[in-house]
Amino acid sequence: MIGSVYCLDNDIILKLSTYGLFEKTLNTFGVEINQVKILETFQYKFKRQPQQKRKRNPNKYNLEDALFVVETCDKISI
Repeated sequence: MIGSVYCLDNDIILKLSTYGLFEKTLNTFGVEINQVKILETFQYKFKRQPQQKRKRNPNKYNLEDALFVVETCDKISI
């Protein structure tokens, strides 16, 4: 949508990517991938995540797909 701004939490991007829903979600909102801007810090969070161990409910996320989203989208810094 023109003039709209959507903000997504890092975990939402990770989960949507894991289930192959990131691009489908963009399509639902009428947003193209070239309109998406991701914080520069996003990639660092997910590159170090495999080192962190979750004590409860360990989830298997598709980090490759999440990092592909990071590489595809333009970056912004704050």
